[in-house]
Amino acid sequence: MSKQLFDQISETLRRAELANQHYRTDSLKWNLDTHKAQHQHLRTLLREIYEVLLPITIVSMMKSIALPGIAELDLHEAEHPLLKTKHKAYGVTPTLYHLQEHKQLWLQQLGKEEKPELVHYINEARRYVLQFENLLGDLEEAVVV
Repeated sequence: MSKQLFDQISETLRRAELANQHYRTDSLKWNLDTHKAQHQHLRTLLREIYEVLLPITIVSMMKSIALPGIAELDLHEAEHPLLKTKHKAYGVTPTLYHLQEHKQLWLQQLGKEEKPELVHYINEARRYVLQFENLLGDLEEAVVV
């Protein structure tokens, strides 16, 4: 079960990272977009998901498994878009590196006991990644050069 949860977390974060790389580097059409302001709401939503909602969810995920060495990751504050309050957050990329470097530790913690809240946070992260991918598609369709 712990291997399955580890793979789910890893796959979800990897998808988020790949989608973000696509947004950042494969964005020639978007960089040439003469109507940037017209699509600013899509860009704002993409940034909000990747830089705020996913990182806040990662913190909840890691707290739910009481991962030792959590302080090794770069922690930053992010303002929740709905609650307008500051929250501790871990970025997607550092978390992915941590996953790979400390795989045995993650597996050990994930295997300790059933964690229904962890499954909830994984599903929440998946939902954000799916939203990100859908918004990315919307931006691609919206930009006509």
